[in-house]
Amino acid sequence: MNNVPPTTQTPPSGAPKHAIRAASEFFGRHVVAFNVLGFVAVLCGVSAYIAQINGSVAAGYALRDLEVRVDALALENEKLEVAARKAQSLVRLEQSVKMMGLVRADAPAYVEAGRPSVALAR
Repeated sequence: MNNVPPTTQTPPSGAPKHAIRAASEFFGRHVVAFNVLGFVAVLCGVSAYIAQINGSVAAGYALRDLEVRVDALALENEKLEVAARKAQSLVRLEQSVKMMGLVRADAPAYVEAGRPSVALAR
């Protein structure tokens, strides 16, 4: 293994020592700026996450409200179907006939018009 400490290792080939030293000094002088930049980036990420979660929660509440409305409409539909069946029942029809004053016909009279007239299709 290499016993040379990491701070004294030679730079990769092709990179001059003064360029690495300049970059190290630049980052050393601007540590506070990089920390602030990192903090702002984390803050933006957290804000975006909270906004996304808030949108998901709002959509969940809207979906639940719609499901409750669908259940209520299904129950109302069942009640209306029961009411329609009652209105069409035989007992209800007999009551309606009595209310309108209709009477039973004795014997129906059929009218015959003779031979029907037809034409030959060509």
